[in-house]
Amino acid sequence: MTRFAENSNDKNPAKMRILVEGWRFIPHSYAIINHFQLLQLRRRPEVELFHRDRPFVKGSDWKPASGLLDEAAEATIRAIAEPPPGWVPDATLRMYCPFDLTPAPSGRTLVFGCTEWGIVTRYILRAMGVDSFQKAHGDNDTVIVTSSRWSRDGFVRSGADRDRVKVVPLGVDPTIYQPVTPAKKREIRRKFGWEEDCFLFLNVGVMWNERQGIDMLLKAFAAICDRHPEARLVLKGRDAIFPSRDSIVRASRQVLSERELQKIAPRLIYIGESLSCAQMAQLYQAADAYVSPYLAEGFNLPVLEAIACGLPVICTDGGPTDDFIRDEFALRIASQLKNPWREKERVFVVMPQFDSLVAHMERAIADAALRARSHDFGPRWVRDRFTWKQTIDRLLPLFDPAMTLDPTTVPPEIAQSEIAQSEIAQSEITQSEITLSGITSVRPSQSIIVEGWRFLPHSYAIANHYHLLEMSDRPNLQVFHRDAPFPTRDARSIADMVDRATGDRLRAIPPPPPDLFADTTLRIFSPLNLREAPNSRKTCVFGTTEWGIVHPQLLLLHDRAPLSEILDRTNTLIITPSNWSREGFLRSGAPGDRVTVVPHGVDPNLYHPVSEDERESLRRQLGWDGQFIFLNIGAMTAEKGIAPLLFAFAQIAETHPQARLVLKGSDAIYSSDESIRRVCEKTLDRRQAEIVRDRLIYIGTTLSASAIVRLYRAADVYVAPYLAEGFNLTVLEAIACGLPVICTRGGPTDDFTRPEFTWYIESQLETITKFGDLRYARSPNWDSLIALMERAIASPEFRLQARSSGPAFVGDRFTWRRVVDRLLEVILPDRAGDYTDDTAKPSLRERPPAIGQYSQYTDPTPAPPPHPPASYGVPADLTGKRVLELGTTQGYWSFEALRRGAREAIAANLQIEGVTAPFDRQCFDNYRRIRAFDPSVCSYRDLSLDALDPNQLGYFDVIFLFGTCDRVRYPLLLCDRLATLCRGELYLEAAILDDYSRDRGGLGCGYPGSQMLLEFNPNSTTNNPSQPLWRPTLYALAQLVKSAGFTQVKAWKLTDSPQTEPQCRGFVVGSHLG
Repeated sequence: MTRFAENSNDKNPAKMRILVEGWRFIPHSYAIINHFQLLQLRRRPEVELFHRDRPFVKGSDWKPASGLLDEAAEATIRAIAEPPPGWVPDATLRMYCPFDLTPAPSGRTLVFGCTEWGIVTRYILRAMGVDSFQKAHGDNDTVIVTSSRWSRDGFVRSGADRDRVKVVPLGVDPTIYQPVTPAKKREIRRKFGWEEDCFLFLNVGVMWNERQGIDMLLKAFAAICDRHPEARLVLKGRDAIFPSRDSIVRASRQVLSERELQKIAPRLIYIGESLSCAQMAQLYQAADAYVSPYLAEGFNLPVLEAIACGLPVICTDGGPTDDFIRDEFALRIASQLKNPWREKERVFVVMPQFDSLVAHMERAIADAALRARSHDFGPRWVRDRFTWKQTIDRLLPLFDPAMTLDPTTVPPEIAQSEIAQSEIAQSEITQSEITLSGITSVRPSQSIIVEGWRFLPHSYAIANHYHLLEMSDRPNLQVFHRDAPFPTRDARSIADMVDRATGDRLRAIPPPPPDLFADTTLRIFSPLNLREAPNSRKTCVFGTTEWGIVHPQLLLLHDRAPLSEILDRTNTLIITPSNWSREGFLRSGAPGDRVTVVPHGVDPNLYHPVSEDERESLRRQLGWDGQFIFLNIGAMTAEKGIAPLLFAFAQIAETHPQARLVLKGSDAIYSSDESIRRVCEKTLDRRQAEIVRDRLIYIGTTLSASAIVRLYRAADVYVAPYLAEGFNLTVLEAIACGLPVICTRGGPTDDFTRPEFTWYIESQLETITKFGDLRYARSPNWDSLIALMERAIASPEFRLQARSSGPAFVGDRFTWRRVVDRLLEVILPDRAGDYTDDTAKPSLRERPPAIGQYSQYTDPTPAPPPHPPASYGVPADLTGKRVLELGTTQGYWSFEALRRGAREAIAANLQIEGVTAPFDRQCFDNYRRIRAFDPSVCSYRDLSLDALDPNQLGYFDVIFLFGTCDRVRYPLLLCDRLATLCRGELYLEAAILDDYSRDRGGLGCGYPGSQMLLEFNPNSTTNNPSQPLWRPTLYALAQLVKSAGFTQVKAWKLTDSPQTEPQCRGFVVGSHLG
């Protein structure tokens, strides 16, 4: 940090002299923030700190109070004195309201403030004594510090200089706000006099006006009480400074009927007195979920405090909480950005949807897995990013008057709008001046730092190029790039890899400014750096496991520590391009929810076929006229399958003298020519070597993308008999250029190839020990490869078919634009919809909205499952998976799987005695037609037990078996059959015996714990799922799946304490990870 200007009266000129002017010792958010910031500043040896108390809001009867913090902390804050006469600060920070933008007599001036209503309201302007906020801020160099992007945009709308509005998020003290054990939670509930077995929703705030959504919360709670009499709602107000109690009473009378009032009255708990931070933490620790259906907030600190205490949070989507929540612990209430009149001026709100709020409250009660995940993940997330220490770390650079303030990223729609340019307080704003149509698309800008390779002939660098080019074109997205070193000493940047215009665009992407705190850092280089980026909210790392496992070389930057240990210390998300590669990370110890598949793509403007005349002309230019060209592009290392390729070509060339093999290597970084020479010596005899030598065309120099495209367009077949790949981008590029491809079955190319343009080389999964490390490979069958190369020469019709079907398939699914759409959904989940090109949906595998949203369009929607979909534990990301849904009646989970990215889904009705139920084929077909799913992607079948055979059906990555296993006569045989079909995960749901036994007396008379029991009901009406033929304990159900051959098994109950028989259901996931 730059030293502050020296003062001759200062005995320690190296210290930063900071004066804070603000509120202390009242239960107001500004004062609470000021307390914790003062405590942190006091700990910094480089800071000389003084404080000047400012008067409370004019006309208020607020009185200072003690006990908000512990005695030692309050004593520390009181000990911060007023500045002595003659003391000159380097910077002044104001922490009170109304805002005072007047520059301090010396140094830099910072003013903390929030714009809850999305503007600086006229009430604030009057209190400031100004007519125009734009003029008040434009006449000086005062810096506004605010806590969220929502609030920042409110200042900018009101005319603030965008370059001088800085976002510094708030924090928590993790020694106060932290999760507790179940025993401690029960103890706290007893202390407050609350039932130990109730479900407790909590909301904390002023309750003073409509912006916190208390009226909607009360209405939603009344609806919840109808179905969940065990539910309770605790409201914590601030009667000392706001009329919180009266506001709740008034809201209740306005929105609730007399019946609803009577229903919630005994279940509503109100606390209005001031509590210490430690007592506030106990409220969070005693609760089960925090709920905040706000309309307008500046930050909403209680949500962050609740997360730190391990609670799942239910809060409005689209507002300031988007800056610090994650789907692992947050349920987002669907909302709409609105611009209503309030007190004679237009304000901005995110209006929560009532049905969404009720649904999320229902899920919070039902979803024990969500609560457990929140208890573990949420506190770590907050501790790693949002402590008061980190707040001060971000704030301190702003105090330095020598620091150049870089412009903040502000959405151009806001910056150029009438709202931002007008002086809001000077004149009445008519409805024609500010309309919803002009603001509904406004979203806060976001920033990404990419750390990676550029201008190198490596797949990571190529992917990085296209990611950067696509992201740079996205609105409301600021992209920065930092070059990462290449590990090979001899590797050098190669300028002509791309054309001049593209190179200029890539070089124009700036490095991140020193004080930037970005939304995401994305790393795309090797070895992997899985540490969290200190200057970003989220860290994502791209990586691949070609050999089906993370080998130690990939973890060099972590001293080759086990992957599971590394990820235990971080929240970094791994992004990988294929399911094969994802499974490699899982084998190495990565949790499934920390590895996401985002495939690679192609640029269809470059990679596309040409006319036959152009192709023939190109072949003549290359000297390939009259020859049959097999093409392979890559490093020519062992895992690329160069040995089987050279051997197979030697056999082909003996009978097909016109055959040629074109190998495009990469001598610049891999010495590909040497690899080929060594393989020839080891694999081919002298005669074979001579045949290959005369017919082999080798290109080792680095070519531009356009030059490589010429190779694809002129070739006849692309052949890739690889053993281990992370994705194999060249196969996808070949398909896009209209080539049929021959490639290994069972590897990553399964994610993006189809039989219409692909011949698959049979292979076996094998383990290989290399350099002392165990690795996994798909060993291609050499005879199969030879037969397919023969077939390729003899099949002109297939080659012609591939010229049309392949490019159409790739253009529909695997363009870089679609890839970056998916990438941004993953790395910027808060703003995923802003970056998606809605005008170019894929026609075969479209991703429709959630199934339950279709009823408003009168679609023939499949009936939803009997339990909340989230309770089934199905991953949100099924990209590239092949899915089988068994025992369905309308295909709900098949369509849902396709929505989540599956490449194919089959809905099947089991033709087994006792299980077969009528399948609504009309509903299935109509829905498939409306959603434009091709039958090759989404299909229905009737299947017998004997038909559950991989020779008839192929293999599946995911199998759903919901509500079926407990109704078949031979459940173990069924699971055995499914184990032969499944190479990934089996998701099974069934009735369980833990809390309900027909023989022992019904509900509450089951067999809890690890008891290996199945109850048989021979009189069951087997077509009724509520009367199962078998009812095992959850432990027995899990062991049944495990005995079928699934190596890893997880199981959980639908409801921890079921109140009805239908709630007595269990879920099991069995996984093949070997």
